[in-house]
Amino acid sequence: MCDLLQEFNALKRRCLGRQGQSIKCICLIAVRTKESQDGSGNRTYHTLRDRVVGTLDISLRQLLHGETYPKEVMSGALIMGMKQSHRCGYVANVCVARLSRRKGIASSLLKVAVEAARNWSLKEIYVHVNIGNDAARQLYIGSGFQLVEEATSLLSLEQKMLLSLSL
Repeated sequence: MCDLLQEFNALKRRCLGRQGQSIKCICLIAVRTKESQDGSGNRTYHTLRDRVVGTLDISLRQLLHGETYPKEVMSGALIMGMKQSHRCGYVANVCVARLSRRKGIASSLLKVAVEAARNWSLKEIYVHVNIGNDAARQLYIGSGFQLVEEATSLLSLEQKMLLSLSL
């Protein structure tokens, strides 16, 4: 699935200003409490890095000229008639540690991301999902995201789908 440390480092890079057309980026990190018990009931203490159980980033993006949706460019003939680009939210790199899954961590991170998008006065949030990732699809659809039909044919070769949430 996902390598949590790799995702954490990728989020840090994006939030340091290396995120393309993103205007802002928030890295959300879910951590377990400092004190926990191991399998034998003994208390163990972890460093912050060991306590990270989930990550998500949400960015405020300015769609580029010719971009209909995040990361999707129209053909040249259609670009000519496009209006000025607009801003939207984009969720990426949702990752929950294997032993922490199915505990509501991704849902909690997503709720905070949606609130951030509302604070930015955005009207919509987008996310790309791998077609075979049933858990992710259920998470987003259960949170109110809907399939962007127009993008489906463009993404079919990549085995991805684009979902959006109207705010």
